[in-house]
Amino acid sequence: PDTEIILIADRPSDEERAYAPKLAEEFGARRMFVDNGDLGLTRNDATKEAQGAHVAYLDSDDAYGCKWLRQAYETSLKFTDDKWLLHPSWMVMHSAQAFIHRCYGMNDPEYDQKSICQYNPISALSYAPKSLLLRYPQEPVTGGWGYDDWSSLSLLVGEGVRFECIHDGVIFIKMKHDNTSLAFRTTQQ
Repeated sequence: PDTEIILIADRPSDEERAYAPKLAEEFGARRMFVDNGDLGLTRNDATKEAQGAHVAYLDSDDAYGCKWLRQAYETSLKFTDDKWLLHPSWMVMHSAQAFIHRCYGMNDPEYDQKSICQYNPISALSYAPKSLLLRYPQEPVTGGWGYDDWSSLSLLVGEGVRFECIHDGVIFIKMKHDNTSLAFRTTQQ
């Protein structure tokens, strides 16, 4: 599918500001600088700026599997409304910790809706209709409990939004155990 790339930097350093034009040119991307100090608000800004019908998030230290966007786009064609969210079935965590997490969506026979109360079944690196993400923007994570994707998913499921996993889709997530990791800071609190 046609893809638009938006590079958005929240409170970038001088070095990042200087490097952004080169990176944007290399990938044919638009660039934005914001002053939110918050991952959820920054994702909301990127969603508002996007021109396409669907949005896929990718954090700067993470990566998609090579087929993920195409798989998500092709799966999205089966929906006739905008109350859905897609996620890869596999998350490969690496760096400070290394493990593979199997995600279960509503399209999996092993999915148990009660499990969403016990753990976060997905990450924020999802694929969804822009209209859905505008109706249900992410909450600021700096003042909350930290797991922006978990709280957003819980709200969406409560509103009747379906979330499904692409069975051979994968994302790679860099794990950090220091003050730059939102999950680490939340767990420590």
